[in-house]
Amino acid sequence: MRREKRTRPVPNQENGSQKLIPTQISSRDSKVSLSSTVKGLRGRPPSSYSLKMESFNTLMKSVYTERYESRPFRVGRYNWTLVVYPKGNKNDNGTGHISLYVVLDNSTLSSQSEEVHVDLRFYVFNKKEKKYFTIQDTDVWRFSAIKTMWGFSKVLPLTTFNNLKNGYLYDIDHCEFGVDVIIPPFYEKSELFSVTKSFPNARFTWFIQGFSTLPTDYLSEEFIIGGKSWNLRIFRNVDNWFSPQTIGWGYADFMPLSDLRNSSKGFVVNDMLVVQVAMEEISSTKYLPN
Repeated sequence: MRREKRTRPVPNQENGSQKLIPTQISSRDSKVSLSSTVKGLRGRPPSSYSLKMESFNTLMKSVYTERYESRPFRVGRYNWTLVVYPKGNKNDNGTGHISLYVVLDNSTLSSQSEEVHVDLRFYVFNKKEKKYFTIQDTDVWRFSAIKTMWGFSKVLPLTTFNNLKNGYLYDIDHCEFGVDVIIPPFYEKSELFSVTKSFPNARFTWFIQGFSTLPTDYLSEEFIIGGKSWNLRIFRNVDNWFSPQTIGWGYADFMPLSDLRNSSKGFVVNDMLVVQVAMEEISSTKYLPN
C-alpha cells in the first residue's frame, strides 16, 4: 500500500480554541519600504519547490480552510514547507490577496540559537504570458527557532488572480505556486585594492655611463619607492628606446635614437645619459587568504 506524502489544507482557527502562533505574522510589508520588494516576470521555473493545484476554487470557497501547507522539501541541511493562503493571511494584513510563505522546520536546526540567512523568491505561474510572476526582497530573511516563517502577505490581489483573463487561474480551477529557497554562503576569498598617492622619495635618477657602448637590453640597479622594489629597463632597438617588457610598463616610442645621437639636443653629454622616473601613484591588491 502506497503511503501518501503529507500535504494538507489547514483548518480555519478563527472560532477554535487554539491561539494564533506568532510566526503567522511573517511579512516585512510594514517594516521595510516598498523599494526593497522586487516584482517581475521570468521564464525560468522555481528551483526549490513547485505546488500545482487543480482545485483552487474549492479551497478558496471553503469556510473551514485558511491555508494550504506543502509537504516538506530539503534545501541545505534544513526542511522547509511552502504555505499558501488562498484568501490572504488576515493576521498579516493580507486580506484580499494571495499570501505566500516558507516555514522552516526548527527541528533541523543544529541549535536553538542558530540563524539561517535565506534569499526567498516566490512564484505564481501566468499561463497567458507563459511566464512566472515573481516577488522577492532585496534583503535576506533571517530564520531561527523563534522565527520560522517568512514571506509576503500581499503577493497578488485576488481581483487580479481570480480573473481568468489575466492568466493566473487557468482551466477554470488550475494554478501553480513555487519558491526558490537560497542559502547564500559567506565568501571565503576576497581582495583589497588600494592606491597610494604620496610617499617619500618618489623619484629615482639613473646615470648611465658609456651610452655609446650599451647593450641592446640594459637594466638599472634595484630601487625602492612606495615599499616596492623596482628596476628601470631600457631596450634599444633599431628606431626607438624603452620598448615595454611583459613584466613591466613603458613607452614603445619613448624617444627616437636620432635625437639621442644628436649632440645639439643635449640628451647625451660626455657619453652619459640621465634617465629619471617619478612615481605619482602606486596601486596594490591584496588577496585573502594569501
